[in-house]
Amino acid sequence: MASLKARKDEGNPDDGIRLLELPEEPTGRGFRMIIITPQQVQWLKDFSRRGISIDDTHNATRYDLKLATVMVMNERDAGVPAGRAPTWASFSNKDAVMDTTMISERWHLRLKTEFLHRNANTRADCLVDLLIKAVEEISQSDEIKVRRRLATSSYRKQQTTKCHRRARRQLASFRLMRQMNDNKWEIYKEHSGELYTVEQHKDCECSDSPEENVHCPLCLVCPYAWSCTCTDNRAGISCIHRHAIMLATQRANRRTAESIQEELQEQGDHGEVVLPSSSAEVSGAQERSEQRSQLRSSINMKISVMQANVNALVNTDTEEAMELLTAINELVSEASRIGLTAIKGIAARPELTHVGGKPKLTRVQLYTRHQSRVTRSAQSHGRPDSDSED
Repeated sequence: MASLKARKDEGNPDDGIRLLELPEEPTGRGFRMIIITPQQVQWLKDFSRRGISIDDTHNATRYDLKLATVMVMNERDAGVPAGRAPTWASFSNKDAVMDTTMISERWHLRLKTEFLHRNANTRADCLVDLLIKAVEEISQSDEIKVRRRLATSSYRKQQTTKCHRRARRQLASFRLMRQMNDNKWEIYKEHSGELYTVEQHKDCECSDSPEENVHCPLCLVCPYAWSCTCTDNRAGISCIHRHAIMLATQRANRRTAESIQEELQEQGDHGEVVLPSSSAEVSGAQERSEQRSQLRSSINMKISVMQANVNALVNTDTEEAMELLTAINELVSEASRIGLTAIKGIAARPELTHVGGKPKLTRVQLYTRHQSRVTRSAQSHGRPDSDSED
């Protein structure tokens, strides 16, 4: 406790020690300490409007003291320690950016495992020093993620992308999509027989930069501007029904733009066409990209079947197998010449083109030697072989 008092008396503004009251009893009763560093003050100013979470934990030091932490969510919905959510469950609060006190519990788990290494016998001054340094480490780590463009691969964006792909696969099962008004839709799922209501209840207030929001990278749906009555609602993650409505709306906008273009061409008016949605062109490029990916998967599957057939033919000692292998070789040679541009350099081996591929040694056929090395050596020196008959 003396070292804590000395650090408080030092008055270093970077430490952010706002209050220190030493314990009145040996049990630790009456001990209070508040730490808010300048970086945490900035986080509070930037993100506290979205909501805060406060939770405490025990066994952080050798003393019977509790550590309480105030958490806020940054623009990518990542929790940062800034120093009571009014509603607990996110499905009952349309604007919730966090699920209960999950970000506080996650931070306490990281503190005890990554910083304290599960050591519950830590001195109080050591814990305070770790807490102050942890803020700077988190800030630097966040800057590195942004510079390396790793911020766009956050957990919530990954889950949102998975929901988008599920919605695209299940789009045919949504038999009824009825638009009630400009911002409200009803969607009926055939398999479950459930009727859901999807609503855009406000304009998106997120940043336009993909590194500073949790929008779906494929259809750009915002999890906070849209809501759904289904139970698959998690803070910062859009359910498949919101993606389905966004996909259907984008397709309708593209059809409307195409009909306008055809009508103007029939009338001989070649003026500029104003598209109803600015995201239609982007979505078209995304659909073409997914179609190319599907074609690549189909080609890879056919190549796998061809490799299995080739292996079976190699092990078949017939003239027909040789003819089939020759025909396959000619077809593959012809397909390898198809491309927009010639490949520079030498193509890698097949096993190295896959993710996580490791080099494999080429198998060499081994043949049995008629004579051992000892026998040949004995014969070269004119000595009789010990294995020969007398």
